Amino acid sequence: MGYANVTIPKSDVPHIETLHVFVDNSPLGGSSVTITSDSTAYFVYFTFTFHSPVLIDIQLTAPENAATPNILGLDPTLFYEIVGALVAVVVVVSAAFVVRRRGRTGPTSDQKVSNLRNRAKSSLRYSDWLDFPSGPILSSMV
Repeated sequence: MGYANVTIPKSDVPHIETLHVFVDNSPLGGSSVTITSDSTAYFVYFTFTFHSPVLIDIQLTAPENAATPNILGLDPTLFYEIVGALVAVVVVVSAAFVVRRRGRTGPTSDQKVSNLRNRAKSSLRYSDWLDFPSGPILSSMV
């Protein structure tokens, strides 16, 4: 049977309820640990059974293996990885949709008018062009 009496300054322990004692990575039960204090320090006394050297760990905060809060029943890291992947998929699909849609659009109406005028001008001979009335024929071609 072994025992230890450890003095810990109160300034090092934010909340005494979060202090936990581990022997060989196993938490000691409350009946094995006694905590008393004075105005400046906590005195932690605990007993344990051993047959060889042991590792004693006193954690002044919540245990590392304490249950972490879940988001929708998932570990927060996994939850944020899933959300990140979904956002990435939405961005990629949206970008592909925009690129595909831009590729399918034809010339604008201004470009169509300009193309018709250029074709009309290029099909006329120079002598026709001198007599060509610019208003009615071009407007009817549009």
